[in-house]
Amino acid sequence: MNDATRAWLEPMVRELQARPDAIAVLTSVETGKLPMQALAVIGALGRDEPVTADEVDWVGVGTLLREALGWTDYPAVPEN
Repeated sequence: MNDATRAWLEPMVRELQARPDAIAVLTSVETGKLPMQALAVIGALGRDEPVTADEVDWVGVGTLLREALGWTDYPAVPEN
């Protein structure tokens, strides 16, 4: 993960960690969109080794997290 993506994700992750309803937030993503927990699993299908952090679509994870938190004023993608 590059520094810009990490800096973009960190505030959302901190917010999620601080919330007592974190599981409810994660499961609130609109029907038809993949839950965040599924992203790594899908990447691992048909593989013998586990998914590494470099193989996760962190911008995709952040997009879902941003939506789940309701952070509509937060940047939709990291700055490059």
